[in-house]
Amino acid sequence: MLTWFVRLLAGVTILPLVVLAGVVLCGTSYRRLVADLVRRGGLGAAGLAESAGAALAYGASHAHPNFEGLPMSLPARVRTVAFVVGEAVFYGTFAIVLWFGWKLLAIFGDETMTSLPAVPLSLVQAIVPLGAALIVIARLLVTPGNWARVKAGTDLESQEIAAEIERARSSMAQAGFDTRT
Repeated sequence: MLTWFVRLLAGVTILPLVVLAGVVLCGTSYRRLVADLVRRGGLGAAGLAESAGAALAYGASHAHPNFEGLPMSLPARVRTVAFVVGEAVFYGTFAIVLWFGWKLLAIFGDETMTSLPAVPLSLVQAIVPLGAALIVIARLLVTPGNWARVKAGTDLESQEIAAEIERARSSMAQAGFDTRT
């Protein structure tokens, strides 16, 4: 269920970085050969902002290294309360970022980027509420699985290690090695 969203976020993260790299290479080449491209700085900033928001959302989907061992070693009741408080702080923080990011867009009105007059400033700054929304969506998709792990007292790393050990044993058994240990 989560795989499609993680892949979408990975694509949304990588695409602006590829475009940004193209802008930098084009601007650098153009500067060496002809003259400086004044507008590449504005494009670079916009691309970087877009990729940063998508990367944060990708990270919120827990597709990154994390350290669940300590909370999972706590007693069940403390672990559950810590999880609920942590999730409330997380969602509350990003709800505030989304709300004020949305309000910020109205402040810009008809302003445009200095280096790219055809690009409205609100388009570039839209990454703030959009990024916050993506982060919340990503977290909502992983929260049920995280809740199940908290209730069971198992962490994601231990599950992944156990799955890899089982995969290695299966592979060794197929190759004819004795895996009874």
